[in-house]
Amino acid sequence: MEIWTGKSTDYSRLHIFGSLVYMMYNTQEISKLDSKSKKYIFLGYADGVKRYHLWDPTTHKLVISKDVIVVEDKMQMEENNSILKETITV
Repeated sequence: MEIWTGKSTDYSRLHIFGSLVYMMYNTQEISKLDSKSKKYIFLGYADGVKRYHLWDPTTHKLVISKDVIVVEDKMQMEENNSILKETITV
């Protein structure tokens, strides 16, 4: 892409499909002792905006958010696979 356009390409937003993602809650919506994030599964990118498609395995809903932390470790991928299997069998 860099050779074709002549501009350097930013690959920092690329993430592995199915990675574990922690979506950060709005600080005004939570109290001091509540958790600050929730686990989701990374599905892809939203069209036209800098946001991510996330899957909530507990509520079985699709969520779109930009305030996320992506964890792309091998150990976390194994945990994700077990979450996905539980979701599919339910």
